[in-house]
Amino acid sequence: MGRISVALPDDLEESFRTEIFKRFGLRRGNINKAIQEAIRNWINQGGEKKDE
Repeated sequence: MGRISVALPDDLEESFRTEIFKRFGLRRGNINKAIQEAIRNWINQGGEKKDE
């Protein structure tokens, strides 16, 4: 299993944690669950690719 570390602005982290609590409640592992869901949605959404 991979591990990714990210730094988020405080306001984004607070909003994300609040939304996790609203959707999933306060249980261990819900942050991981929400991040996995967000990444899957982002991948499936596609969108424009940046030309490099």
